[in-house]
Amino acid sequence: MPGTGPDGHDITPAEARELIRRFREAHGNDPAVVRSHRIGREVIDRILRQDGCTGLRIYHGLEAAGDERGGPEALVFVGVTAADDDLT
Repeated sequence: MPGTGPDGHDITPAEARELIRRFREAHGNDPAVVRSHRIGREVIDRILRQDGCTGLRIYHGLEAAGDERGGPEALVFVGVTAADDDLT
């Protein structure tokens, strides 16, 4: 049943470095490629404090043309329930 066990998996720091290395190697120094995103703890905490929230789902999105947030790519963090439903 979705949401009843651990979501995702833990990786070691060495595995994380290898994943990042392979991504960078695949994309070179292309300035159009987004290398990372940052989200503050307060945002994650606010999402996780929602009633019934048991985890996060991360959607890929696109900013509007000319958006001041630096788009065009964006990550959209959404809380999810144990039944794997999005909280809105």
